Amino acid sequence: FVQKPTVNAIKDSCYQFCIDIINDKPLSIVASIPSEFSTKLAQTVDSKIARAMILLHAYLNPNQKQMIDPNFEIEHIFPRVWQTANYHGWDKEQADVYLERYGNKVAIGKKLNIQAGNGYFGQKKKRYNSSAIANVSDLAGNPKDDWTKVDIEAREKAFLDTIVGFFHSNLTPNSLSA
Repeated sequence: FVQKPTVNAIKDSCYQFCIDIINDKPLSIVASIPSEFSTKLAQTVDSKIARAMILLHAYLNPNQKQMIDPNFEIEHIFPRVWQTANYHGWDKEQADVYLERYGNKVAIGKKLNIQAGNGYFGQKKKRYNSSAIANVSDLAGNPKDDWTKVDIEAREKAFLDTIVGFFHSNLTPNSLSA
């Protein structure tokens, strides 16, 4: 679905998956993860699959010990509501490019998302510490009070590496020997 986000692109594989389960056969797996998968995944941030990828990323955090409320929301670490202040040389147009990237999003509980509001990172991370979602509480431990382009880019790279690594480890023939 990441490679080709249409129902027709995944329908046959889903049917085969169900048939394999019913017939107690080994599941059909992909030969390899395409080299452009990470790039394609980065481009899905505004699609239907983005919420699922953000949730998967939250569960892949080794410190995540409990179930995440299914009514979780997506928090924008750098706020979507622009505040007219000089934020380390950013202007609204520059910020808009980074707002919707995976590196600027995290799964968060609804109540905590409301409490964190549209403040800047230094204000939000005080609230993040109380989250039961490990990715959010990890952000609270960040020593910086600013969330910058560099932070978004670094977090996005880590996000994509984690997701691609998960799929590589679990959906390719090499994962059978592990």
